[in-house]
Amino acid sequence: MRPATLARAAARSSALAVAGALALALAACPAPTRPTRTAPGAPTVTGAPPTQAPSPLEVVARVRIPFGVGFLGWDGRFLWAVGGPFGEGRRQWLVRIDPRSRTAKRAALVGILANGLAVGRDAVWVANGSGRGAAYSQSERGPGFPQENSLQRVGLGPRASSRYLPMDYPEAVAADHGVWAVRLTAEGLELVRVDAPGRPRVVAELAANPPAFLAFGDRRLWMATPVWESGDGLLTSFDLATGAVRTQARLPKMVPSGLAVGLGGVWVVGSWGVLRADPATGRPSGPVVPILSCAVAVGGGFLWIADGLGRVYQLDPANGTVVGQASGVGRNRCALAYTEDGLWVADARGVTLVASGR
Repeated sequence: MRPATLARAAARSSALAVAGALALALAACPAPTRPTRTAPGAPTVTGAPPTQAPSPLEVVARVRIPFGVGFLGWDGRFLWAVGGPFGEGRRQWLVRIDPRSRTAKRAALVGILANGLAVGRDAVWVANGSGRGAAYSQSERGPGFPQENSLQRVGLGPRASSRYLPMDYPEAVAADHGVWAVRLTAEGLELVRVDAPGRPRVVAELAANPPAFLAFGDRRLWMATPVWESGDGLLTSFDLATGAVRTQARLPKMVPSGLAVGLGGVWVVGSWGVLRADPATGRPSGPVVPILSCAVAVGGGFLWIADGLGRVYQLDPANGTVVGQASGVGRNRCALAYTEDGLWVADARGVTLVASGR
């Protein structure tokens, strides 16, 4: 197997290629207005137009940060973001955003290759990959930065002090029900649970590919991963007590780029659009809504989608109808967080708050 950093770079490049091809395809022709099957084994796609034009989503506020944001999380009081200047050997920042004062403050320096962000009960966790490898050869600085190859724990207190748990090639992290991480190995992916006082424990080994997307819901941990060889996706759920695999289902022709759970479904966005999976089995249920998608969130009774090209959509989860739409937000970024104020969208220069169209 290739080195982990190169494997991840290839996976990300493939994901961007898929998204770019889909964007061109959608721009060149209108979405279908009746169910169609575009390829053998592909999911049924529906593009039934809404009964009325989508309401415009109001841009309520913008919080400027002098660099792009790649991940977002919400702790009930503050919004947390990871981002930084792009470039060889440039480390990223964990930023704390106050939605009331509309201000942002750098809380902690994180790694060169931050792969994930999760907000727990008393800390924010960042999955720091490695800067070592061909793509990051100029970042070598002696033994390496302490943030590399680690789960970084940043306290929610005013000092926001950091602690580092060594972990090779962490791919993703989740912290709603305990702290869980996915790490890349030569054989595939490992699911790791971090037990107090910070001891990692491997609970599952999977023959799966990066990148991995994690979400909690229906008393389980869910993970969506791509199957690059066939252009499919794989949706796996795990028992929260033991980490054992509960369900595993193939998602035909759906390379995932985001995952959320709620509103009666497990929602996967990716190469074909927006797909709902049955929480009981993990299998696809219902047609795919053909909207170019790279991030998904649930909140306020709606499904929220970002396409990474500057558009955000508000969908009715019952039928996939677009009821709200905003343009000029979220360009070149794929991160969403829903709060009591509305939907926060990552931008190339900070975050933007949009309000519901309904």
